Amino acid sequence: MNTNNESTNKPQDAVLVNPALQPAEQLRALLDDPKSKDDAWQAQAGRSVSLLAVSFLSDPSSESALRSVALLGLAQSLGVKEARKRTIKLSRWTETAPPALSTLKLKDEQQAALTALAKLTTPWSRLYAEQALADLSLPEEFVAELLKWARATFADNLGFIQDFYAPQIAAAKSAERTLALVKDAGKLLKPSKPETVSKLAEGLGSLADALLQSAQSVSVDEKVFGNSVAALLNLVQDHAATMPAVLLQPIFVKAVSLLTTVTPKGVISKQLATVADALSLATISLLVAEMERYGSQASSHWKAMVPTWRAAYPTWDVSIASALVVSPALAALTTGSNEAQQESSDAYATEAVFARLLPAWEAFVVELPDADRAASLSAMLQQAAATVGIMPIGEKGAVVSYDPLSHHPVAEMDKSFGQVCIVRPGVQVQRPDGSTRVLVAALVATV
Repeated sequence: MNTNNESTNKPQDAVLVNPALQPAEQLRALLDDPKSKDDAWQAQAGRSVSLLAVSFLSDPSSESALRSVALLGLAQSLGVKEARKRTIKLSRWTETAPPALSTLKLKDEQQAALTALAKLTTPWSRLYAEQALADLSLPEEFVAELLKWARATFADNLGFIQDFYAPQIAAAKSAERTLALVKDAGKLLKPSKPETVSKLAEGLGSLADALLQSAQSVSVDEKVFGNSVAALLNLVQDHAATMPAVLLQPIFVKAVSLLTTVTPKGVISKQLATVADALSLATISLLVAEMERYGSQASSHWKAMVPTWRAAYPTWDVSIASALVVSPALAALTTGSNEAQQESSDAYATEAVFARLLPAWEAFVVELPDADRAASLSAMLQQAAATVGIMPIGEKGAVVSYDPLSHHPVAEMDKSFGQVCIVRPGVQVQRPDGSTRVLVAALVATV
């Protein structure tokens, strides 16, 4: 069967015995009708493979050499045993790029050449992939492999997005090519190592901007564009699931808002609304944790983000109203005054004083010959601290479960530890709004 829907000019039997054919043409004819279980076919294909492999490095024509690489790769994929034994070194293209893929006329040869070349990371790799992506004569199926090849030339996802991926999307010459570029974004940009959430957000923002630029420069089919938006939505969800803290990044939220603004009404807009609702709830759950830990200080910090969240998530106000039932402190995000902020600042100053004083006093008392003589003064100090919500974390000598947020080991501890003994109590504050903040972690040792 001809893999390119073209018929060969010579019968297969004639190919097997006709020495006038060049090795490349002979192998091409054999591969058009693969018979991997036929010994005669294997023998003739193997001879053609051997001739091509030997002549590859000395071939004066780069176009002919590229076709040899393609045919040898194709032969390997179609079960030619000799091709599977041979490893072709592409050292002739270490410094200079090979001819464009489009110099090969058949799709399967182009694909085989791309598969071979994509194993190289050379100075020309990135530009070669960029030029291939701009060549609309090449099949859309090549886009994913070309992007993966280009990604291998960058140290991180953000560099790849800003210097290569986003510009390719913005410069796409058709809606179909835009879709081909973004549909595998989730696989292509899956974090392979820890990344800062700011970089994740910045990358997504660049992609959203590029998609909008692409939509403005080409004739857009709403369905095709909607599918492009859906691909980025999948990336949004992946980022939020992998690193939830990205939800609190302004650039991330603005990217979601941009997608909401440009998406045409239809199935994708409904999907976007569903995703936005889920992101809204996830964001509020993070804010609840922030408020429980940092109280009014957290509300002061995040209050400026509320208009951005409201613009990105249509149900934001409804979600906040529901969350107030379980976390009344969230009300501070929508209300408050400069006076309240000043009170919060004063409270933090007071907490800082006790955070320094209490551990220092504890250390001083331990060194006294008769600690009982300072007991009354210790009690007065603890009572004063309690008036502003300051209290100890644990009691000296108590055995408790290890809490990495409240305890600090005095020495390196085994990862499997569970119970620890408090060597020196810590200091924490419990505020009227229900939040708790650790001021000084308690020193602990293994039991």
